[in-house]
Amino acid sequence: MDLEFLSKASSWANAAVVVFTVLAAIAGVVAWHFSSKYRDAKDAAFERFKLQSAVSIAESAARTAEATKRASEAGEETAKAVAEAASANERTKTLEFEAGKQRERAAEAEKKLFELQERTKPRQISEEQRTRLMTLLSAASPKGLVGLGCVLGDAEGGTFAEQIDEVLKAAGWPTTGISQATYDGGNPTGLFVLVKSASAAPARAAVLQEVFNEAGIQLPAYTKSNLGTDDVHIIIGTKP
Repeated sequence: MDLEFLSKASSWANAAVVVFTVLAAIAGVVAWHFSSKYRDAKDAAFERFKLQSAVSIAESAARTAEATKRASEAGEETAKAVAEAASANERTKTLEFEAGKQRERAAEAEKKLFELQERTKPRQISEEQRTRLMTLLSAASPKGLVGLGCVLGDAEGGTFAEQIDEVLKAAGWPTTGISQATYDGGNPTGLFVLVKSASAAPARAAVLQEVFNEAGIQLPAYTKSNLGTDDVHIIIGTKP
C-alpha cells in the first residue's frame, strides 16, 4: 500500500465517524422526542384515568349516599308503620274489650228485663197446660172436694184462681169455689196445696200435686193444723 491510499482511507474513516456521530446524535434527538411524547401521552392518559376514576367514585358515593338515605327513610317509614300497626292493634284490643263489656252489660240488662217481665206478667194456665190438666185430672183417682183460696184484693191471683177452679170442675173435681181472705203473719206467695198433716194427708192431695207437676205447674204441699183431717185446699198466693 502507498501513502496516498492510506491517507484517503483515513480521511474516509474520519468522515464515517463524523457521519455516524451525526446520525447517532440525530437518533438520540429523535428518541428523546418520541420518549417525551410517550411520557406526555402516558401522563395525560393517567390524568384522564384519575379524573374519570374520581368522577366515577364521586358518582358512586353519591348513589350510595342516596341509596342510604332512601333506606334510612324506608326504615323510618317501616318503623312508623310498625308503631302505627301496634297502636291500631292496641286500640282494637281496647275496643274488643269494651265491646265485650258492653255485651255483658246488654245481656245483664236483658236478663233483668226478662225477669221483670216474668214478675209482672200475670200467671195463667196455657192452652197446652189446660189440655194436659184436663186429661190427667179426668183420669185421676181418687177425686174429691178441693177448696180454693186467694189473697183479698189480689186481682192477678184471683184471675189465676178462677182458671184453676174452671179446670178442676171441667175435669170432674168438685170445688168449694174461691174464697178471698187475709192471712195471719203476712200474705202467702206462689201456688201450693194445704192439708192438716203431711203424715195423714188425703190421697187426692198427692194426686193433685202429681198432675199439676206433670203439666208444668209446681204445686208444693204445706200443712196447717187448724184444717179438718179431710180438707184439701189449693192456695193461690201473690205472684212471687
